[in-house]
Amino acid sequence: MSFISLDGIWQLTSPQHPEIKIPISIPGDNHYALLQAGLISDPYAATNEKEVQWVSQSDWMIQSSFELDEQDLDCKSLELTLSRVDTLAEIWINEHHVLSCSNMFCRYKVDIKPYLKLGSNQIEVRFSRADLEAQRRADKQPFFIPWAVGNNQVPYMNLLRKTQCHSGWDWGINLVVCGIYDSIKIERIHDARLGQVSTTQVWDESGSVALEIEVEFECSEQTDLQVSFAGVEQCLSLVGSDRAKVNFEVKEPKLWWPAGYGEQPLYTLDVSLGDKHLQRKIGLRKLELNTSADKIGSAMEFRINDFPISRKVPTGSLWMLCHP
Repeated sequence: MSFISLDGIWQLTSPQHPEIKIPISIPGDNHYALLQAGLISDPYAATNEKEVQWVSQSDWMIQSSFELDEQDLDCKSLELTLSRVDTLAEIWINEHHVLSCSNMFCRYKVDIKPYLKLGSNQIEVRFSRADLEAQRRADKQPFFIPWAVGNNQVPYMNLLRKTQCHSGWDWGINLVVCGIYDSIKIERIHDARLGQVSTTQVWDESGSVALEIEVEFECSEQTDLQVSFAGVEQCLSLVGSDRAKVNFEVKEPKLWWPAGYGEQPLYTLDVSLGDKHLQRKIGLRKLELNTSADKIGSAMEFRINDFPISRKVPTGSLWMLCHP
């Protein structure tokens, strides 16, 4: 798919701290940029956590620019595409507001062509304070909403769609970061748009598997959708904006196994719509959670391809994020 990448070095500023104008890598977050610039100490060392709380108690803005030529502006649409936006953000293109974000776990798409021009264009992402928004949402509730007092150091963070441990946990510090943790791009849309592709595996008792593929699409004219998987190709003629479903059956699949239990063969899924193309690698495996009754109540056993899989850690344990 043809796109313009906006990844790279942006500028980080704060209205509460006008003296700060530093580079920030996107994907990335504000705390790391401040650490790289020498404006904060390592928050994981000693009691430095307390000294950096001013960062989350400020608003932040990241800015960048990008170039467009006449061919770009001839596209049917130019879609700004981004995800993992943390968390409360307003996006502006050439001083036009184009998008509001409030969920770190959503993907966002918006056509920004009406606000673009030939040559240099400006993009700004303005982040607002998570703690204030959490309190505002709590104040609007008709009843008290409990929150993890003792673990979280910022009240009512559970009212935000944001990583909860950012405000502290029994194993982690209070570091309410903001930033964008995935690639930002502008997709050039000509005649057709190939959107999200999702897959679902439905297993039969005989051991065969049906792969259900759902494709999001948009095309103004009749366009062929071609999907191939496991040596079989299917074609649909599409027009409009909708979701299309294609099913494949694999009678004797090569099974994917976790490390230590077998091999990890991968099948190739190819999806094409007009001149747009997507390819994915997919492992076929049957996954079940067995909660049947046992001598102490009920089981908690994962089964892969009908085989019980031993957990790598004891019940109740968690993998802690590595820190150098």
